[in-house]
Amino acid sequence: MKISGIAKPDAPDARLRTVRPDSEFSPTLDQRNGSCRSQSPGIARVAARGENSSPLAPLPATVQWQRAFNTRPWCLPIDANAQDARPVNKLQIWWQTLRPRTLPAAVGPVLLGQALVVAGHFSWLTAGLSVLCALSLQLAVNLANDLFDGLSGVDQADRLGPTRALQAGLLRAGELRAGLLLTLGIAVVSGLWLIVFGHWLLWLLGGLALLAVLGYSGGRRPYANRALGEVAVWFFFGPVAVLGSLLAQRSPIGPEAVLAAVLVGLPIAAILVVNNLRDRHTDRRAGKYTLAVHLGARRTRWLFGVLTLVPVLVSLPVHLPGWTWLAWLLTAFAAVVLNRHLRGRDGAALNPLLGYTALYSLLFALWLALRFTGWPA
Repeated sequence: MKISGIAKPDAPDARLRTVRPDSEFSPTLDQRNGSCRSQSPGIARVAARGENSSPLAPLPATVQWQRAFNTRPWCLPIDANAQDARPVNKLQIWWQTLRPRTLPAAVGPVLLGQALVVAGHFSWLTAGLSVLCALSLQLAVNLANDLFDGLSGVDQADRLGPTRALQAGLLRAGELRAGLLLTLGIAVVSGLWLIVFGHWLLWLLGGLALLAVLGYSGGRRPYANRALGEVAVWFFFGPVAVLGSLLAQRSPIGPEAVLAAVLVGLPIAAILVVNNLRDRHTDRRAGKYTLAVHLGARRTRWLFGVLTLVPVLVSLPVHLPGWTWLAWLLTAFAAVVLNRHLRGRDGAALNPLLGYTALYSLLFALWLALRFTGWPA
């Protein structure tokens, strides 16, 4: 039975309330197995409160915890009598806050850069420190976004994406600042080694990377609010990561390395496209005018297609052994599947696509390493 947008299952001990920001979503509770399935993409909010409470009021800590680690965050039946007594594992909270599913996007370009190092210039120590620096910067970005978006009010109780620790009350601002300083410290220490024994240009690239981490969502005028996020992601995860890896190894940089650096950053920028497509309504409300806010849903989906499909077409294995076409077809198939899934989803249903796009970016980086090094041909 539905009354004024409130859906009530027959079970007496559970209450399920849904908030529908648009008409595209209508979640239902499958009484046979207690699972939640959506009739079409969108967002559902669940809270263990009375019918007259505000749907945008903060969730209890226990509900926030369950929502943070539930595999279906858009629908979660809650026991009406539940209290905030469930123990919270701090390590799991930090793991969730660090967003490990984004890490393939940080590793792929650096691995590609190492694969492009000219023979006689490769050092395992330098390669390892390059990966460590890239991972630390990515983790720092994730923590900075959680901290700054929570402090600025961009993250609200009706957030569609994975739970943010500060907004949900799972971590304090001081704890996030400490984590941010730690990850930035690791990045600086590992980066200094690369700078001292690498090319002097790494001083400039390293300084720009630190400013980018803090300036994406922090400061008075975050550049993410000016539709520059995708460009910045492409630049730092493409040319800076790949060519910076070569500079750290003091390896010559050829035209193929430049082309590979330009291409590898495009699918990584597509991850942010998915994120901003999901958040376009709440971002507009908060005054955060991302590219998705400017373009709208339809053109943003076209942009995702360009960023994921065009690089594959440009990297055709021309003049390479026939077996390399199998690797190219696998990569192209993954890109097509991603676009097919994006076309039919919106709101919180886009969350799984973030991790899949990150994995695709790693797959594409490995394909480029094969394409431009010819290994093992």
